[in-house]
Amino acid sequence: MFLAAGQAEHARAEHAAALALADKIGDTYQQAHAHDGLGRAYRAADRCAEARCHWQQALTLYTDLGAPEASQIRVQLTMAGDHGLRER
Repeated sequence: MFLAAGQAEHARAEHAAALALADKIGDTYQQAHAHDGLGRAYRAADRCAEARCHWQQALTLYTDLGAPEASQIRVQLTMAGDHGLRER
């Protein structure tokens, strides 16, 4: 919602809060989802290094869960210029 409105800072704050809650309750899927959201928010602010960091974390979590979202994260990483991504 915030990203669509051009408010990357608000989006980062919301996804960071979601990540903190997911960490607290131990919900790995929601942790991955929050990392993906943080990646998109950082990318929207042209902060590609931070975006890649969060997408890498999301990829690890989604892959460990066997979640299909892992393939979309690989696309995001490729689009962000992370051509050195290795399959797990």
